[in-house]
Amino acid sequence: MKQLHLIASPPTGGESQTLSSEDQELALALGETIKRQLEVESQRRIERLFYAELPQAVQTSERFCKGLGYTPRLMLPVPGLGDERMLREIFTAEFRQSVRGGMTELSASLKVHSIGQSCAWAARSRLALINIFDSLADGEIAIGFAPLVVILLTAWAFAATDETRGVWVRIKPLEGLIFVQQGNGDCLPYVAGIIEAEAPPGAANP
Repeated sequence: MKQLHLIASPPTGGESQTLSSEDQELALALGETIKRQLEVESQRRIERLFYAELPQAVQTSERFCKGLGYTPRLMLPVPGLGDERMLREIFTAEFRQSVRGGMTELSASLKVHSIGQSCAWAARSRLALINIFDSLADGEIAIGFAPLVVILLTAWAFAATDETRGVWVRIKPLEGLIFVQQGNGDCLPYVAGIIEAEAPPGAANP
């Protein structure tokens, strides 16, 4: 079995194109959390690191790895997991307004850009995910960082039903999905669980 923990990188702010201090601390805390979980559950390590061709994905991965305590084998940026052009096409004024109104980024894409266009983006991310799994050895665990909307489109591309969609469709930045593939490519990856963000130590309770 192969696993990919795909984390939603938060957007950067302003002209500096850097993560907020809060998001940096959340990424650090998430790395610490996953390290503890892996140690308790299986004594295994994350073997490979993937990320989208975006500064926020790189920055999130750096802070996460600091919390993890080590940097997995760094792979080349993955085409199809999101880039500046793709995000400009998706994040129109109407899309942003729909999300502010309470829609998930997946629902907003389907509404604003049509199912056909959303399918085209989803197909790219689906292929990217298959390529990632093809590069993993059996038993390996990998970590990846990509924009939230790309992760949701990726999960949707693997024929998730409306019933299972309710489990993962409302994940937020610095949360993610665990994709699993059984065998050596004979079966497609599927969503096996969610990764929830954990507040950093000392953070105030809401």
